[in-house]
Amino acid sequence: MNRLTNNISAWGWVFGVLLTVASHGMDMESHWAFQPVRAPDLPEVSATNWAQNPIDLFILSRQEAAGFEPSEKASRTTLIRRATFDLTGLPPSAREVEMFLNDTSPDAWASLIQRLLDSQSYGERWGRHWLDVVRYADTAGETADYPSPAAWRYRNYVIDSFNSDKSPRRRTFRSRKDGRKICRSSRSKKIKRTSCFDDRTDPKRNKHALEMVFSDG
Repeated sequence: MNRLTNNISAWGWVFGVLLTVASHGMDMESHWAFQPVRAPDLPEVSATNWAQNPIDLFILSRQEAAGFEPSEKASRTTLIRRATFDLTGLPPSAREVEMFLNDTSPDAWASLIQRLLDSQSYGERWGRHWLDVVRYADTAGETADYPSPAAWRYRNYVIDSFNSDKSPRRRTFRSRKDGRKICRSSRSKKIKRTSCFDDRTDPKRNKHALEMVFSDG
């Protein structure tokens, strides 16, 4: 059943691409995804004092065109709750709210955002979306569904990647090439050695292989 669902999803994606090609003709130059990146002209707006950055101008321009007005400015309590839930998935503590309310410095908002981005919870919150995409689980699934005792190492690797702002991202992609099995030549220790692991084999060998795969270098 899982394989059938996967095939349906894959063919659905292909069908969507074909529809895009058909709607734009074989000449894809008109499609937005193939346009060169350029800085667009900033729209003119009436409430010039509301916008704090160029992106706000585009939002306000569409609002004014539709006859809408921006909502009232959110309170500081609302701001810290929104930011904390968005970036960490957790509510702010009473102490964190009090600290933010008492911070009257001009960069109080920027400092709050930076603190949330630096927290361990940020990687846990946003790393789970990546784990959903790669279908992470603590067991193998399907008919066998045997435990994967080393799976948590990949989970922590993804969380650490988000928290360390790992770049380039293709290095993260390369580490995800083959689900349970990863083969990679170790460069960090400057020796010719290939590390492969499979959860169904020797746990001690898996532990060493994972340490080699997820080490820096």
